[in-house]
Amino acid sequence: MSINYGQALKKYLNQSVLWQRCTGHDEYGTPVYAEGVEIKARVIPMQKIVADSLGKQAVSTTTVISSEEVGLEDLIDGKAVVAVEWSVDKWGKNIARQVFL
Repeated sequence: MSINYGQALKKYLNQSVLWQRCTGHDEYGTPVYAEGVEIKARVIPMQKIVADSLGKQAVSTTTVISSEEVGLEDLIDGKAVVAVEWSVDKWGKNIARQVFL
């Protein structure tokens, strides 16, 4: 029996969040964001120590799982993404992202 990860993921991602992609930075280094888009996700409130983009330890208070390509510095429901991890299936295919806020 084979597991269809896509179908299982669709059932699991039963919440919605507002995703704003970071499109660049202004002349002062402040991130600039695209218009928000509602995406399917799973929001899990939990504390976890993660490494940020500079390799420093940061405390994440929320984990969001989504099949969208959410990246560092993007915003999820107004909170900045500080770390990102891919979840892969048994064949090594990327199936979901875990992002830490």
